[in-house]
Amino acid sequence: MNHQLPTFTSASWTVTGLLDSLKSELTADAACNQMRFFAYAVTLSGWQEIRDVFNEWKGRVNDRSTIGYIGTDHALTDPEAIRKMQRDGIEIRVMTAYNGVFHPKVFWLSGPRSNLVWVGSNNLTRDGLIQNIEFSTLIKSQHDNPDLRRWFDNVHSASEPISDTLLKNYEDERRVFALSRSATGTFTWSMRREAPQPTTAPARNPATTPATVPVTALNLLPGIRGDLVVEVMPLETGLDGKQMQLPKSAVVQFFGLDDHVGATRQVTLTPIGTAARRDLTITIFGNNTARLSINELDYRDRPCVIVFHKTGNAAFQFEIVRQSIYPVRFRTLLARCANQTRQGSRRWIIL
Repeated sequence: MNHQLPTFTSASWTVTGLLDSLKSELTADAACNQMRFFAYAVTLSGWQEIRDVFNEWKGRVNDRSTIGYIGTDHALTDPEAIRKMQRDGIEIRVMTAYNGVFHPKVFWLSGPRSNLVWVGSNNLTRDGLIQNIEFSTLIKSQHDNPDLRRWFDNVHSASEPISDTLLKNYEDERRVFALSRSATGTFTWSMRREAPQPTTAPARNPATTPATVPVTALNLLPGIRGDLVVEVMPLETGLDGKQMQLPKSAVVQFFGLDDHVGATRQVTLTPIGTAARRDLTITIFGNNTARLSINELDYRDRPCVIVFHKTGNAAFQFEIVRQSIYPVRFRTLLARCANQTRQGSRRWIIL
C-alpha cells in the first residue's frame, strides 16, 4: 500500500489509496463478474496505470466483462485512451444526452453475492491516480444498492456505444478547440444532446426560492416575453471573466437608462433560484456599452447567454445559460438574438 495516500478501515467502508486498492481487490477477487467505471476524464497514461490488473482480472475467469462510461466535457478525455481501452477489450460508452457536466469518478465491481464501489475525486489520469492529493472511499456490500442501480440506469440511458464516427468527430472538435482555447471558452461536444425537460415545473422550496422567481419560465423554457437575452462573448474585459458588456440600446430599452454617455441607474440583480440580491450601478460608457459584473460568471462558462427577467421597478433576476450545460437551449436563445451594434459584436434581443 502506498502510505502517502490515506488508508482507514471501519465496519463497512474504507478510505483508501484508489490505485493500490483497485490492484489489491481485483487481484484477489473470485466472486465478481462485472466491472463498471464512470469517468469524467480519461488519459492514455491513466489507463496504462491500471490496464494490466484490469486485463488480468478479466482474463482469469470466463464471462467477465468491463465497461466504461466516459465523459467528454471540457475536452479532457484523450481519444487515444479510448482506442487503447477498446483494443484491450473494454466496452466503451460515451455520454451524449444529459444536462450539467458528467463528473463522476466511480468504479463498481459486482457479482451475485458481492459489490465493491470505489467513489472518490480521482480522475482516470496518471495525476489522478499517483500524483495528486485525492480522496477515495471503498464501500463493500453483499447486495446491490437500489439507489446505485437507479443512478446507473440513468447514466446508461444517457450514453451510447462509442463508434469510429463518434470518436473521430470528438477528436476533430477537440483538436480545433485546443488551437483556440483562450478565445472559445468551455468545450462542448456537438454530438451531445440535452435530456428531456420535465413537463411540469419543480415544486418551489419557500426556504430557498423567492416567491417572485419564475422557475417554470426561466428554467424550462427558452425565454419568456419581455426578457432581455444577451450573448456573452468568449473574450470580455474584467478580472476572472466576470465582467460583461451590454449594448447601449439594450440597456436603454430594458433597464431604463437615459440615452447618453454617463447615464446611470442602480438596479437590484438576483440569480434565479436564490436570494443573493446585489445592488449594482449600471453606467453607459463612450463605446456604446454598459459594463456589468456578474459574480456567478466565469471564463469557463463561455460561450453563454444571459437571460434577464424584470421582477420590479428596478429589480431583475438573471440566468446564465451555458453552452457546455444546455447546448440546445443556448443555441435556441442565441438564434433569436437578432440585434447587433456592429458586425461581429455581441448579439441581443428583448423577447
